[in-house]
Amino acid sequence: MDVKSLNLASAWVSGIAEEAARISNELCGLLGGEFVGPTLLTTHAVPLTNRSLSPDRFFVTSADYYSALGRLREAGVSAFAVYHSHAGLPSPSFLDIESMRYQDLPWVILGQSGATRKPRVASFVMVKGRVTKLRHTLSDRDMVVLA
Repeated sequence: MDVKSLNLASAWVSGIAEEAARISNELCGLLGGEFVGPTLLTTHAVPLTNRSLSPDRFFVTSADYYSALGRLREAGVSAFAVYHSHAGLPSPSFLDIESMRYQDLPWVILGQSGATRKPRVASFVMVKGRVTKLRHTLSDRDMVVLA
């Protein structure tokens, strides 16, 4: 996969940031979309259950993960990314980096910074064993959320 950037729906990012601020555990899920050149244009989201019940990590069962991939494929989606939230800045943790080694997917991390807890988003991908930050843009469009 040669993804260079992601395009995310700004309303979806705001909604996830608001939800993450209300709960104590990390949110997580899969994003789906299509490639427009080297940009992954995200069009769908599938929230997943964080089975670790932890504010600083997430765990998704294989059954949940593959079920979500199946729903995205049924919706005609052909490109995928992982998303999750952090209580602090949106940078990959050690556990995130270890997990990225086993998935050839971009990772979108939604976090917060400063006393105002302003929402932040950052995107990453593992390239030749190194975490690379991706560019991302926000657009005013709808995103389909598959429950």
